[in-house]
Amino acid sequence: MAPGSIEELEAALREADYLPDQGLTTALVGRETARLARAAYAVIWVNPLKGNPDYQPLAGGIRAALPFVDRFLAGHNLRSPEELATVLAGVERRHAA
Repeated sequence: MAPGSIEELEAALREADYLPDQGLTTALVGRETARLARAAYAVIWVNPLKGNPDYQPLAGGIRAALPFVDRFLAGHNLRSPEELATVLAGVERRHAA
């Protein structure tokens, strides 16, 4: 993985819930999610915990990322991929080429 690559960023964001274990900070997650938002058509975050009606995004990583997330979806059941597909089908390019 090249330093600063999208793959490196994706790996960091996947680990956002394990901040202390990975040496990540909430500020880094926020900065990198903002960078991803500037480069991507859209930032869509799928979280299986969001399917629970009592879930609240309280972890530092998700709280830092959410301001830059366009859609925050549940990923907890067999309907979740269908919802994701619908959202992806409607994504329009955020920035001019």
